[in-house]
Amino acid sequence: MRSQEELYALPNCLVCHNSRVVPYKDPVLGDRTIECGCCQYRKKINILRKSHIPNAYVQYELGDYQMEAGDDADVWKSNKKSVKKLVGLLKNHKTVVRESVDILLYGGVSVGKTMLGCVMLKEYILQHGYTGKFVTSDELIVLAMNKTRFNFDGLTLDDFLDVDFLMIDNFHTLVNLDDLKIKGMVKVYLSEFFQKRKHEGKSFILTSKLSLAPLMTRRVFVETMAYTLMDIRIGGRRGETKRMERAKMLGLV
Repeated sequence: MRSQEELYALPNCLVCHNSRVVPYKDPVLGDRTIECGCCQYRKKINILRKSHIPNAYVQYELGDYQMEAGDDADVWKSNKKSVKKLVGLLKNHKTVVRESVDILLYGGVSVGKTMLGCVMLKEYILQHGYTGKFVTSDELIVLAMNKTRFNFDGLTLDDFLDVDFLMIDNFHTLVNLDDLKIKGMVKVYLSEFFQKRKHEGKSFILTSKLSLAPLMTRRVFVETMAYTLMDIRIGGRRGETKRMERAKMLGLV
């Protein structure tokens, strides 16, 4: 796990020696300098800073995920397979983007769904240069309720349309038909939002207490991704990180 200072720091470059420019011989203009390739990392970092991934999760890696001691060994073995699937989705990022694959991480409370989803979003940004944003279901509802007005950080619902990956935390809240917050034009705006993103071939990373089957019975917002969604179960009683484990050992939590 890297600290936020390490995460946001520009790398030491052996090509430009941190000058961030390299010499280039232009066939027309002659000798000049151009931006070094290491600056691409700075652009990715700027995208990461604007992704709204919570500070509590942004520094974690997939290897930081572990289960609480005492959980069933078979559950932990299953979760290792789930993390392996996530690694595969990162490696096959071109297929994920080309096929507009959506990732649903589902399981009980505090099993690590949000952490794993944030790691996936961060890695798609830093490793492969995609754009992405994090939003909770409640924030998305507020954006839909105030569609024509600026909201948190000066953003509107339309600002989330074009990013390659949109992570929605607690997605089950959106498909709860009994929730009085989702009705009338709010439901219309959200339905249009999901349809536009899928029409443009954009992907979602979703966390939910509900698996795909019960989500599909609600048939709200899920229809647009029914054939592109990969559901991955995260089991157990509680997901932990190495940082939390160390804090427990020190008696800080």
